[in-house]
Amino acid sequence: IQHLFTQVLPVPDSSKPDSCFWHAPMRYALQLDVLVLLRRLLEHFVCCSFYINTSREFDAVKIVVSATIVTIADVFLRKIATDIPSEVSSIWNTRRFGLRMRPFDEQSETIMVTMPALNIARTSVLDYWADLKIESDRAVFNFNDALSIDGPTSDLIKLI
Repeated sequence: IQHLFTQVLPVPDSSKPDSCFWHAPMRYALQLDVLVLLRRLLEHFVCCSFYINTSREFDAVKIVVSATIVTIADVFLRKIATDIPSEVSSIWNTRRFGLRMRPFDEQSETIMVTMPALNIARTSVLDYWADLKIESDRAVFNFNDALSIDGPTSDLIKLI
């Protein structure tokens, strides 16, 4: 899974949506299948990660691979399907909801990276989220700030 998401698949590029193959039009069934598959891959990755002895090097792998999967999932969540547009995708995309990646940026600054592909993937993830320019009042799931549901997350839940 690490190899797939850091070396085989490119991280989406939100600054050039026309040249990025992640931004191609798709039907709702394929969109849903990809999101379910990404969820399952992340679940397997997390489960396998718990069985490996932790080290600073492996912490870098866990952080970067998870962020890469979340970034790819965001692209598919923002995509408006050509046949049956999803209400969630419409709300997520038109209201410009998104994740705040500052905690990832700060926490991954000093991780011990032993493979260049991890640094490339980390930089690409940060570039993707920086190009989206998510406003702070639209950043959801800010559990680093408080242990309760914040305003944007509550707004998103109400709209859904």
